[in-house]
Amino acid sequence: MFSSSLIVAFLCIGATYAALPLPSYIKPCARSDPGFEACALDRARETIKHIIHGDRKYKIPAIDPLEITEISVDNTGPEQAGIDIKIYNAKFHGLKDSIVNSV
Repeated sequence: MFSSSLIVAFLCIGATYAALPLPSYIKPCARSDPGFEACALDRARETIKHIIHGDRKYKIPAIDPLEITEISVDNTGPEQAGIDIKIYNAKFHGLKDSIVNSV
């Protein structure tokens, strides 16, 4: 689930940052469509295949392996375990094999 969310986040950030029209491999779904969630799920699965190696035009980096310099989790809320985690120079492999289960 984390990897799917991350991929969608990169896609949205890249498209917004570039201020270019959507690439041809990203096909929008109509929000008014009663099957919006199914459409979005279908399109997310298709898009992953296209962005795994990145897209220079849209400044989307390759995401397999995904390199992240720092991940920080502050888990100190009232109903949390009270564990803080910091991870540096992480590489996530296998995102190309991820499956989007929901949007």
